[in-house]
Amino acid sequence: MKHAGLSLYPRQPLWFLLRASALVVIGTIFFLLVTGKKLFGLSGLELFWVVLMPIAVLTMYFAPLLWRNVCPLSTVSLWHWSLFGRRRLEREGMSARILTGWRAEAHAFLTKNGLIVSAILFWIIVPLRIPFFNSEAQATLWLLALVFLAAAVFGSLFPVKSGWCTSICPVAAVEKVYGLNPAVRVKNNRCHYRNKETAAVASCSGCSFNCGDVVEPEHAYWQAEKGGLFHDTINAEMRKVFIGSFPGFILAFYLYASKILVLPDGLVEGVLVLYMTFAAFMGISALIYLLAKRRLRAGAERREGGMTPGTVSLSYAVSKRRLDMVFLTVAINVIAGFAFNSIVGKVLPKWFALTPETGTAILASLIAVFFLASLYSLRNAWNEGPMPGQYRPSWW
Repeated sequence: MKHAGLSLYPRQPLWFLLRASALVVIGTIFFLLVTGKKLFGLSGLELFWVVLMPIAVLTMYFAPLLWRNVCPLSTVSLWHWSLFGRRRLEREGMSARILTGWRAEAHAFLTKNGLIVSAILFWIIVPLRIPFFNSEAQATLWLLALVFLAAAVFGSLFPVKSGWCTSICPVAAVEKVYGLNPAVRVKNNRCHYRNKETAAVASCSGCSFNCGDVVEPEHAYWQAEKGGLFHDTINAEMRKVFIGSFPGFILAFYLYASKILVLPDGLVEGVLVLYMTFAAFMGISALIYLLAKRRLRAGAERREGGMTPGTVSLSYAVSKRRLDMVFLTVAINVIAGFAFNSIVGKVLPKWFALTPETGTAILASLIAVFFLASLYSLRNAWNEGPMPGQYRPSWW
């Protein structure tokens, strides 16, 4: 599809193939979960949780916009935009985004608070993998069905990605943590349309503030928050809590997933202990984060002779960025270590005859290579500054 001699979707055949492949994979997962059959010796549960989820997480870490361009949930949520919304936007201009009545009120709420909802959903759903989703095919089937249904419904009610992908998707909040310092930057290939006023192809309709697909999401946030400073909003506080508690959250999950920690018998008691354990690990992690931030701020004030209330100094902003990257590096290595352990221990033996020594060597190599890659990422991000064009923080 072309307008005025410009390709509306650069390299669209490749993106179409990738998105179609992602949908086929998800369709296969649904089939395996429903029928109980196996593929390459793996059940639907194993294929989804042990193989596909780590691949998705590592893709978000190394190339978050690649993930956002091929995510099957995003494809489902954008069905209405692809079939009707884009054409209406090209025909009517930006007025096509104007909502009225309850949809306008709901959209305003999602735009400002959607990622808070996303974070809460993430905190609720992921721990339930331990007693339910990791071992119960029907539970995982219903979870996936409900999530894809919600993506389709919210994507049809609100413009482009604002109703799901950049708001209440349970992956959205954690996706922004993983994407703090992408190794590979891919252009947004989801939201292109022909701008009626300029007759040029635009890549963003401004459907949601601080979207991870725009060039400078931090700048987009400030533009949307003209009524108050970023650091006076609940989004900023939630951001601190989320990224600060993230390593603790991940550690608690894998301690249970690897059976180092075991839930007590009884559904109610087990779920209660589960959430209490997560809360304790997250609280300790967040406390370390907040204390570190306080030390960093105090150090910046000493160096600069105090800071004006409501402002953030350059050195303090850079220090906070470094702290975020350290917490991400810790968390992603915990994820990678346990994920590689599951793949080497549960998946590879079904395909290859591995001796214990060979398995240990493969696991150690994978962990070492990933650790070095994460350190390289941390090193590259260490001296980046907070000015527009210097980095893309991908946060709320």
